[in-house]
Amino acid sequence: MIQVLECGVSMRKIKLALACSVLVTACGPGLVPAHSAPLAVGDYAAAPRLAGHIDVDRLLQRLIDMKANTYMWLVWHSAYDWSDLQYFLPKAQQAGINVWVYLVPHSETPLNGFREYSEPYRLDYVRWAQEIASLSLTYPNLKGYVIDDFWDNMIPDRFTDAYIDEMVAAGKAINPTIKFYPLLYFHDVDERVVDRLLGRVDGAVLAYPPNRGEILNAKTYFNDSYQLPASMEIASSWGSYSVGQRGRVSQQVTVTDPVNAKVTFSYWDNYNLFQTGRKFLQVLVDGQPVWREDVAGLDRGQVTVNVSQWVAGKSKATLSFEVADAYSGDAFALRTRFSNLSATGLTLASNDFSASTGWTREAIGKYYFQPVNARQGANAFNKPFLVMPAADPAEFTKRYNQAATPEAIAAVVDMATAAATDGYGNGVVTYCMEKAEGSDVLDRVAEIYGAVPATLR
Repeated sequence: MIQVLECGVSMRKIKLALACSVLVTACGPGLVPAHSAPLAVGDYAAAPRLAGHIDVDRLLQRLIDMKANTYMWLVWHSAYDWSDLQYFLPKAQQAGINVWVYLVPHSETPLNGFREYSEPYRLDYVRWAQEIASLSLTYPNLKGYVIDDFWDNMIPDRFTDAYIDEMVAAGKAINPTIKFYPLLYFHDVDERVVDRLLGRVDGAVLAYPPNRGEILNAKTYFNDSYQLPASMEIASSWGSYSVGQRGRVSQQVTVTDPVNAKVTFSYWDNYNLFQTGRKFLQVLVDGQPVWREDVAGLDRGQVTVNVSQWVAGKSKATLSFEVADAYSGDAFALRTRFSNLSATGLTLASNDFSASTGWTREAIGKYYFQPVNARQGANAFNKPFLVMPAADPAEFTKRYNQAATPEAIAAVVDMATAAATDGYGNGVVTYCMEKAEGSDVLDRVAEIYGAVPATLR
């Protein structure tokens, strides 16, 4: 279970790599930056409180100090949150600050062991959409609403396709300009989101940005210009595993030039926590590992492996790609993909991971396989998205797995803000900025936000 902390939402941890070092598989014509002014720059939650209520004036002043033009108002910690919002909105409007209502989903309510609902309408998200839209008619700076951890709650009896459509339509029937943005994670963004969600919503909030490359990759899905290579998905469900269990695909190769034998491929997995030593991506030659990558942290890359020493003196060899368990006990669900296979000094039985011939599959434990055909976007839409880096020091350490110095936090915010300024994303809203006087983090972020060109604000 993901712990929800006092400042807000249950967001998962991801590996930080500020350089654009990941493989971005879709960099075609659709990835042309296009500014959408004004860019949102702001913060979410961590509101100062006074006698159980949100200290509206203090919150407003700190947002002004931050040079923010956007704030996401979490309705969760108090029964007063919804009514306090109505005192905040006119003051924020006068200060030029746009506001989004932020709600928790079913998984963050007493239904799942948590203390509170978003009050007063709780799980009636159709009513929430209506009430938020009605309030926006009085306060046009109320731009929309966000629901946390949305993709994981798109299951029967929660956010079905029909319910999402009903909710969105209910709000727009009152105010056609009201927006709904689900909270997603960067590893959620793939062709499934395109097929099921992006046609139903106005945009999204994406947490947490691991690097600029992942922001650019997300852009290709949000403007429907992605290029998805044929791949083999090796996945596992939540449950008990033991050392030696695995999902493996293999083929027999012919060795033509053992001295120069190399294998090149791309890989990806959707696991972004830091439980190291549990599961590994591996490449093997005749059962001997020649490459290994811990799935801990968000992984997306391309690698070339020199396999000459493992094929020396051989005319044939078995080449395998697998997810393997190195830990006995309960383990997380996982999706991985291998793609873009090529070789030097070897003749492959198939260079297409999704092919039905040339490969054998072996599953020990709760593993299963899903061939993924190559596909590309149709440039049919262009949806906005906001990026949410962690700004609270404690949360930064947990989610980025490094010391939460003001410099480190500012570097992530600066990276995301620069990407948005360049047209990759429509703004940055930090997660839980500390708002006490003398906050070095807030002062540094204020410098970053203040440097956004006036033409984009």
